[in-house]
Amino acid sequence: MQNQIDELSYTRLFQDEAELIFKVIAERSERPSTIITMNLPFSRWTEILWNSTSVAVLVARFTYRSTVLDMNGRSYQLAGGRKRQAEATRLAHSS
Repeated sequence: MQNQIDELSYTRLFQDEAELIFKVIAERSERPSTIITMNLPFSRWTEILWNSTSVAVLVARFTYRSTVLDMNGRSYQLAGGRKRQAEATRLAHSS
């Protein structure tokens, strides 16, 4: 069974929260895939975690026997939101 942790960098994590994330990932080790999404590169993880040691430990655990996809393209969600907003504006002006 695949698990997903989405938008990990949405808010700053405190020590106990970072430890829980580490526990989840450690328990998932050697099991089917876990997908983690975030909008920060590893070099900026210190902005969301409480210290650099936590960052080093989590990055090591996350990247052990894994594939990292660095997707620096346009946001699919942002593009969709802009499209919906433009359509709503067009409809509002056509009435």
